[in-house]
Amino acid sequence: MADLLLATRHGKPTGVQWAYRFVQRRPELKARLSCAYDKQRALCEDPEPINVWFRLVDNMRKKYAIQDTDFYNFDKTGFMMGMICSGMVVTGANREGRRKHLQAGNREWATAIECISSDGFVVPPYLILQGKHHLASWYTECGIPDHFNTMTMANIQAGFRGAGLVPFNPQAVISKLDIKLRTPTPTGPPLSEADPWVSQTPHNPADAVSQSVFVQNRIARHQGSSPTTIFSAVKQLASGTERIAHEMTLLTDRVRTLEKANSALAKRRRAKRTHLQDGGSLSIEDAQVLIDQKEAKVSKRQKMSVGGGESGAGPATQRHCRNCGKTGHNVRTCQ
Repeated sequence: MADLLLATRHGKPTGVQWAYRFVQRRPELKARLSCAYDKQRALCEDPEPINVWFRLVDNMRKKYAIQDTDFYNFDKTGFMMGMICSGMVVTGANREGRRKHLQAGNREWATAIECISSDGFVVPPYLILQGKHHLASWYTECGIPDHFNTMTMANIQAGFRGAGLVPFNPQAVISKLDIKLRTPTPTGPPLSEADPWVSQTPHNPADAVSQSVFVQNRIARHQGSSPTTIFSAVKQLASGTERIAHEMTLLTDRVRTLEKANSALAKRRRAKRTHLQDGGSLSIEDAQVLIDQKEAKVSKRQKMSVGGGESGAGPATQRHCRNCGKTGHNVRTCQ
């Protein structure tokens, strides 16, 4: 972002450590990792029912003599396409822990189901994607690994320890309930009885208009008085205009990125789809076997077509689009 803004001013690009040095120069700032956090989960963070649940777990452990190695965690997690990593954010130096970033959850999601034990046993993850048919491109072009090493012993132990289960410590969870949702103050047009505009740097189009009117009125009333206030108002107006220009630069870059992603998505949608199986579950090994079988059938059919095929067989007919009548595509990919 900084390089993009500097490019509009024909300035030199920033160095590798510029963000780190900026935070170091500001004692009131501190860099921390942010993590995605669902809004519905934040609304359910109430210490009282969580304490009740921990007491129930403790009673079940004592009643049935459940060992620590008998604790299993079977859960699913969802992630939005293209947004699966934590990000670095700058917060106040007095804040502790990772900051949480709420997301609306209204985009296309993929789901992963995993099962782990507190002693380190891991079941291979189960991935759920949207669709009715298994496509060959999922297993040949998406880079799905044959083996998932998503969990280590340290990760598993840290997970059960953070959940307050192994070892049993409810305060490990209760002490981290720091989500406080606030309703944003609604914005609207200024009231008629509002205070008159005070010269300042505009932050939105309405502020820019008010600052411009202030400068015009100040110039109209200027009669031999000091021009200092006019210079200050013009400087603030220029600063606000520069800010808006920077935002336009960022928006332009964002639009360019979205257009590129949309082009890639359209290309994938126009690509040929080879159906492997209707619904159900399919492992990578089984999918590869089905792909090889289909490729063998296609190769055999092509050889028969080149060699003349069976006696009495007519020439192969080409499929036409029902929409425009042309060959090479169907109704779904017709443009």
